[in-house]
Amino acid sequence: MYDVKLMFNEVEKFLKKRLSQNHKALRTFEMTKLVYNNPSVSKIELLKEMTGINYKQLERNFVRYIGLQPKSFINIIKFNYSTKLMYEQPLKPLAQIALDSGYFDQSHFAKSFKNLSGKTPKTTFPNIRSESQ
Repeated sequence: MYDVKLMFNEVEKFLKKRLSQNHKALRTFEMTKLVYNNPSVSKIELLKEMTGINYKQLERNFVRYIGLQPKSFINIIKFNYSTKLMYEQPLKPLAQIALDSGYFDQSHFAKSFKNLSGKTPKTTFPNIRSESQ
């Protein structure tokens, strides 16, 4: 099993060293950390509020320095976080995992999960609880 925090720290060191001369790149990288470390930052509007950057600037900077649209980046982070929760807490209801991961509801979560993985959460984690008991 990979140590996700260790991997993230190594990527962070690499990016900081490489991007240290570029203020916009560093600021964009800091925004990725904000999203990564705080699953509640699940919407672009919230990221805009927290950083004071308008959508067009956010979009340009993310595409240029990260290689993804901000929405795609946020969706990947939410997907990774939800997968981690399902793996670590299989008794937690799927609806709660969806909410904890920043999704509006369980159906949005299931659709996003399937779009990113090709499978449903229940297929991927057959022992996960699909409802509260």
